[in-house]
Amino acid sequence: MVRIRDLNWMQLETYLRKDDRIVLPVGSTEQHAYLSLETDMGQGFGRVLVVNGHGGNTEHGRDWARGRVPGSVVWHELWEGGPDEIAAAIDPHYDDASWSENFPWTRLPGVAVPEQRKPPVEWPENGTPETWREALGDGSFGGLYQRSSKDEDRLWEAAVQAIRERLEPWGE
Repeated sequence: MVRIRDLNWMQLETYLRKDDRIVLPVGSTEQHAYLSLETDMGQGFGRVLVVNGHGGNTEHGRDWARGRVPGSVVWHELWEGGPDEIAAAIDPHYDDASWSENFPWTRLPGVAVPEQRKPPVEWPENGTPETWREALGDGSFGGLYQRSSKDEDRLWEAAVQAIRERLEPWGE
């Protein structure tokens, strides 16, 4: 068995050549004696803040959130505002899948990232999934793969602050 959180996309692709099945656990957060509340996931929460970190989810996610009971779901785009501005101030050439998404908890043990800056991806004129994938190579759109912990902290703190600001007007 393999846990996706322990793999990068290249490792997952290799695994999928042997087995293309996945188990997606869904349930509710509830008490299970001395076990983590994450044992099942979701116990009577009346309000949910969804923090989206992937632009491809935005349109469908916002549509989904609008269809919920009014006031029960807030959809938050992680990269809007502060975090995006901070990342651009630190490195005007940052891009998707670069240092701006590389934090200690997203790194995989034993996987070394390149030290050099990846040039910006040149998008194919008549792009197909195959030609886009070829252009992307390792999946980074370009830029440095990792920066200093000071830069990482600055970006993370901006993201957390933006989330807090979304929660505050919701009250208690």
